[in-house]
Amino acid sequence: MPRGFVVQQHDATTLHYDLRLEVDGVLRSWAVPKGPSDDPADKRLAVEVGDHEIADADFEGVRSGGAGTGAVIIWDAGHYRNLDPERSMAQSIDAGHVKVWLEGEKLQGGWTLQRTGGVRRADWLLMKRGDDPVDGRPRPQPEPARRRTDERSVRGGRTLAEVADPQRKNFTLRVGLRSVSVSHPEKALFTNPEVTKLELARYYEQLAGAMIPHLRGRPLALQAFPDGIGSPGFFLKSVPKHFPDWIHTVEVPKRGGTLTQVLADDAATLVYLAGQNVITPHIWLSRADLPPSPDRLILDFDPSPGARFADVRAAAREAGARLRDAGLATYPMLTGSRGVHVVCPLRRGPDFSTVHRFARTLAEAMVDADPRHLTLEWRRADRGARIYVDVNRNAYAQHVVAPYGVRPRPRAPVAMPIEWDELSEPRLKPDRYTVATAPRRLESHGDAWQNINRHARSLPRAKPQASS
Repeated sequence: MPRGFVVQQHDATTLHYDLRLEVDGVLRSWAVPKGPSDDPADKRLAVEVGDHEIADADFEGVRSGGAGTGAVIIWDAGHYRNLDPERSMAQSIDAGHVKVWLEGEKLQGGWTLQRTGGVRRADWLLMKRGDDPVDGRPRPQPEPARRRTDERSVRGGRTLAEVADPQRKNFTLRVGLRSVSVSHPEKALFTNPEVTKLELARYYEQLAGAMIPHLRGRPLALQAFPDGIGSPGFFLKSVPKHFPDWIHTVEVPKRGGTLTQVLADDAATLVYLAGQNVITPHIWLSRADLPPSPDRLILDFDPSPGARFADVRAAAREAGARLRDAGLATYPMLTGSRGVHVVCPLRRGPDFSTVHRFARTLAEAMVDADPRHLTLEWRRADRGARIYVDVNRNAYAQHVVAPYGVRPRPRAPVAMPIEWDELSEPRLKPDRYTVATAPRRLESHGDAWQNINRHARSLPRAKPQASS
């Protein structure tokens, strides 16, 4: 029967993580100085400490008095299972060898606690393992709902610093009928030039009218950077518990279980996500009411180092011509990174494998016609200076940058839908538009994809032919 576990991040004399397992009415506890690691090669010291009361699992705040003085957050929490069929959890701890399966928001999968056998009986090693809890055979680990690099509480969404300083600054934006609070609005998520969290939130508020029609009803994978783009970010693929109830979500099947993902159906959601350090929303190519059936086809023209963007523009124009000859409507977008996306709205019906085969056939024809500039080589080392024609996003649960989404790159460029004739401009670059210039572009040109949903067409049965 699953029992509770919690990992509390504790800024006491030194910063550490307290792993606590519910065993026979108490919390058996270990202090892990460096915290758990998802890498099975890492062996993290875990020092066994005294038992704690079950109620301590819910503590988040500032402890005072003694060596334990300092801020505490609930870094992760969930349930665990004992993987040793021969011994109870208490017996396993007494024997110095514990095997558990954790089902938390950040930690998922098998873990081992092993007493070191040294002079100090309190010293253990905490290690990630790869065993399936049912039959013991190695299998791919379930994808963590939140990456270990996210240093926020899974209960309140606060960091240790925010718990220690409850008077921290917040800024409240009135978005439609909702008031959305943005913590640390002055935090710089980008430098050169600086873009703060509040400026990012206001950008998404301003662009929401154009963005929401392209996001509504689609599950989102959220690329967050709590310390700005100069530090590692992570993909938030499952909704944390601290997200408010008014955020719309959907539960979608995945291998080995489900994911609960955000649906951005209004401007307030985009602003809230920016307040959670989400820089880039990525959308599925299918909608939440029918996840296995795509309503978008996408070709991603991704240049290798040394490739000219003029050749990327030419390849995208050629793809558009071939797709239109096949009877599909086509829409180009500057990715805000290095390349161009060509997107076709589809009537739902064919599954992802059928759409992928169609896109692959077209890409193969393009590469055969221009092997000097184009390639289907998946490995970067095999591409040379050619442009990779990526059709692999046409698959279940894959995602692509949302139109008008901000990219985690210098200058805060955005993914910008454009008109076809713009791809003939010699000075056009994939990161031409930024959070500073995109609103003016939208005001002067409007949304180039405004009518995209009206032009959804059935996937052709015939193979795409070369353009004339």
